[in-house]
Amino acid sequence: MNSVLAIAALVVAALVAPAGASVGGARFARRPARTPLPLTRRASARMVTSARHAARAATSPPDAAVCLSGTREVRARRADGSSASLFGSLPADITAVEATHGALVLGVQDRDGVARSFRSHDVGTLRSDRWLALSRVKRWWMGPLVGQRSGTVPVETQLLLARCAGEGPSEPRVFFALLPLVAGAQRATLCGNMLSGRLSVHVDSGDPDVRAARMNDALVIAASADPYEAVRRAVCAASERVPGSFRVRSAKRPPAHLDYFGWCTWDAFYSAVRPEAVLTGVRSLRAGGAPPRFLILDDGWQSVDDGERNRRGLAFPLPKELTAIPQKFEEYRATLNKTFVQLRAELDGGWEGVVPPALRDLARDGLAPTAERPPRGEGAPAQPDTPAQPDAPAQPDAPAQPDAPAQPDAAARAAAEPTSPAVNLAGRLLTWVYTTFVQPAPYDSPIARLWRWASSGPLRSRLIALFDEHTDFSKSLVSFEPNAKFEADGESLRGLVRTLRAELGVRSVYAWHALGGYWSGVSPVAREMAHLAPRWRFPQPARDLLLVEPAVAWDPASFHGAGTIETERFDDFFSGMHAALKRAGVDGVKVDAQSGLSVFGTGCGLGQPAYVRAAVRAMERSAQRHFAPDGAGAPDGGGAAGCSEVICCMCHSSENLLSYEHAAVIRAGDDFYPADEASHAAHLSTVAFNSLLIGELGVVDWDMFHSAGSAAQLHAAARALGGGSIYVSDKPGEHDFALLRQLVLPDGSTLRARHAGRPTIDTLFEDVARDGCSALKVWNANALCGVIGAFNVQGSEWSRRLRRFIKLPALQPAVSLSLRPSLVAEPPFQTGAHAVYAFRSHELRAPVGADEVLSYGRLEAGEWELFTVAPIATLALSRARGEREAVEWAPLGLLDMLNGGGAVVQARGSDAGFAKLRVRGCGAFGMYASRPAADVRVDGRSVASEYDGVRGLLRFELEEMPREGELHDVIVRFI
Repeated sequence: MNSVLAIAALVVAALVAPAGASVGGARFARRPARTPLPLTRRASARMVTSARHAARAATSPPDAAVCLSGTREVRARRADGSSASLFGSLPADITAVEATHGALVLGVQDRDGVARSFRSHDVGTLRSDRWLALSRVKRWWMGPLVGQRSGTVPVETQLLLARCAGEGPSEPRVFFALLPLVAGAQRATLCGNMLSGRLSVHVDSGDPDVRAARMNDALVIAASADPYEAVRRAVCAASERVPGSFRVRSAKRPPAHLDYFGWCTWDAFYSAVRPEAVLTGVRSLRAGGAPPRFLILDDGWQSVDDGERNRRGLAFPLPKELTAIPQKFEEYRATLNKTFVQLRAELDGGWEGVVPPALRDLARDGLAPTAERPPRGEGAPAQPDTPAQPDAPAQPDAPAQPDAPAQPDAAARAAAEPTSPAVNLAGRLLTWVYTTFVQPAPYDSPIARLWRWASSGPLRSRLIALFDEHTDFSKSLVSFEPNAKFEADGESLRGLVRTLRAELGVRSVYAWHALGGYWSGVSPVAREMAHLAPRWRFPQPARDLLLVEPAVAWDPASFHGAGTIETERFDDFFSGMHAALKRAGVDGVKVDAQSGLSVFGTGCGLGQPAYVRAAVRAMERSAQRHFAPDGAGAPDGGGAAGCSEVICCMCHSSENLLSYEHAAVIRAGDDFYPADEASHAAHLSTVAFNSLLIGELGVVDWDMFHSAGSAAQLHAAARALGGGSIYVSDKPGEHDFALLRQLVLPDGSTLRARHAGRPTIDTLFEDVARDGCSALKVWNANALCGVIGAFNVQGSEWSRRLRRFIKLPALQPAVSLSLRPSLVAEPPFQTGAHAVYAFRSHELRAPVGADEVLSYGRLEAGEWELFTVAPIATLALSRARGEREAVEWAPLGLLDMLNGGGAVVQARGSDAGFAKLRVRGCGAFGMYASRPAADVRVDGRSVASEYDGVRGLLRFELEEMPREGELHDVIVRFI
């Protein structure tokens, strides 16, 4: 009954609220934050070191090989003879074959030989004490979940990391990485079966007409004593097992902008961005000493329609399973009418003039059948919708009209206009009912089914108006050329790019576009798009996607479809898009909304995975032709050295992730949401855990942030060690330059770590959001120094049940903080002595053994700390009478930078008592030393130094930036 009353209240609120009212909360809100951008390529010691490390890791033999025993048991055997078991006896419909990198590939086949579009195959019960799943939490994004039981592995799991005990009492643990594959028309994922308590492989083409009886390569399993190595081996084996699928990060050339500070226009202006606003934003940052060297021109530059075509008779065909709901709804009507008796009494008691007439009528008359009650405020009964023709060929229409000059954001305009208390009440009522009852409801629940019917019937016109007026989701692309804001009154996109380069020092400019063109695709009625023959298609989400996000069934495209391109015209489409940007001087693209394309792949005869892969390949080929730097890649996209100036975003379906051959920058988590306080801490943990997989496919992107926001320091610290580009989306004049100077050097470069920042091994399987005791710890490495970040993110998470970010004050305790140098999971940090420097407390501890545990007290909720970990070297000093003295030393880097260890590019000692360094940047430089320096020289010039004998901290100043592309030569003499 509560569900029925909730839907009734929702219908009432939607009918009485004006079209301009903001309703639906975050679910219906304008799309928020997003991605990064470009710059000049520079050879550096760090990059060389990183390449050597990747090559060494790729060729090193596996420390454990996964095999199938005689009893069909999946086991890992190590070189020392120890072993661990992952599954018991595999079912008969599971095949197995050994693969490269010590991996095992499982296939699935129907026992009865019947071809199906969707199949579920039982694999077995995990013999692990703990697992970590990376699974989709929205159509666009993945998120982490930890657990113990096989049956609770979430649907749409795309990587599963299982921790298994060795079989002997003294045998070490083994980590198994399970990576479902995408091959041809089929896509595999993992899911637990709550009833049987076992793990299943789901195989789906997404198209009822594309069927198969088997998938030979469905799941790769790799193992290692090192969990990061297990994941890397699984990804490498998958890349080689499915030819032409994707390349790993080490086989790609990342774009040059990654080592420079950037600015994105999205959260500063959203789609109301204009050329003069872009220039103002860049000038504002330059004036404060944080010059952006790359820029992302986000959504708002393209020529799109106004969305009114959604009201021209395109109707969403009601699914068959919902046709009985109106009859059931009539059965509820008598009960619902009783609930209005009390409301009528309230209305008759003095609400006249406050409550809209529609609500008074409803309280007086009860709930009439939908056909008898025309929409309010439209002046005439609604006309029946014209039957949808989603597959009709596109017909040329009048020439597409460019966008009108930008108006203030519709949601902001609606909020600024005076509204009656009743209108506000209706909007709040609709928001509350939707977020409380509909949003958390399972897809097949009665309330979700009732809402699907209501949104396709009585609420349809209101929801369409809502999407049209408050979002860009109903708009489609009408031309490849920029809109009137960027091509009018003497302005042009080309002129803007020229000014950014020549006058403001921006070296690389990227432009945003969706993989499908725009949020609602490509307009089938725009003359400039007629050569692509776009046609309307309605989304047909895959079965498991609806379990993850039921709202896909009632998003804007479900009402009016989207304009889609056939696969044979993908090359023409992307070439047209990118050629126009190239003519304007743009250097690359941020390609968004990628995981939303699959739902339009049904009906093309390929299956959804193959449809998406065809689009991704065409996009990469075009980006190679139009944006790759000279010598960085062939026009056909061939060659392992190809460089693609592409940032991939909203792309966490495996059919996207496992299709990137050249795209080397991939967003690792959901957007940065400035106004959602519950999202900030959750953003950190999501990106860090997702980086386990994303970091093997490309350079991770942490998204933009606001330097002056409420959680700015938290975001800045995470990005400092995240391994991706660092960029903000500040509004002009709203900056924290003190914070930015901890990230950005005066020349606009940054100290980027070498890898993807990933959770430390002691937090990999902990619930850092809810267990009340664990800090999120993230590690990375620079050329010589390691870095560990600790964050208290307890009490903030993405709720899979409520399908929104939540903050739980009761679960936000202070947590204890301890670490050891060996948490930096690279060989130099696994043995020997180290110096550990805390950025915020300035505490230096040395010497510290690799496995020596250091305690740092407690972290309060939302607090953080960064630690530089530097291996200690020893110099042997000769004395006059032949005596020798050992001096311990370790470079810590720039003490005022969040990832100061990234400034140290090279370091070596000399038998003559010298330590020689090559260093980037300027500012206070620190070293651990067991004795003071006799002399410090920077670029041949002697400089003053200070020595704190209690802490062992040697400090001196690098007063100037070296010339671009060069490094400081530092010599520290101890005798």
